[in-house]
Amino acid sequence: MIAVRGLAHRELMAMTALIGAGREPVLAQLYNVPQTDQDWDRWSFSNADALAQIVGAVAAQKNISLATYQVWPIDFDDIDNFLDANQQAHSDFNAALGLNGNDLLHVDLRDPNQRQSWVWLNAMEVQSACQVLKIGP
Repeated sequence: MIAVRGLAHRELMAMTALIGAGREPVLAQLYNVPQTDQDWDRWSFSNADALAQIVGAVAAQKNISLATYQVWPIDFDDIDNFLDANQQAHSDFNAALGLNGNDLLHVDLRDPNQRQSWVWLNAMEVQSACQVLKIGP
């Protein structure tokens, strides 16, 4: 079996098929602070899934097309690319929904305190968008 940052190839393919597949975002996963590679894989999948669902809901409800950015899987050898893409996705949906955003770009994810704060801010923005769009639990 092929492993990708802790996930088996079958699990990776099954998760890929689910992104944005018309389900409610699982917001609770976005509040879990990743500690291991496998935690990051699961967290980043949930983040990508929630962002895809927000993009779909904005298109359906506001008739605004937002770009989709690759935020899963995270390439930790190019973390700046992930942070740029994630920030742009948040900036896009915040602007479309008239929400205030945070700086999700400047963080050292190796620092446990910064990582915890960043994960919380990221999750709060996603939750706010989901509440405005009336998607999710």
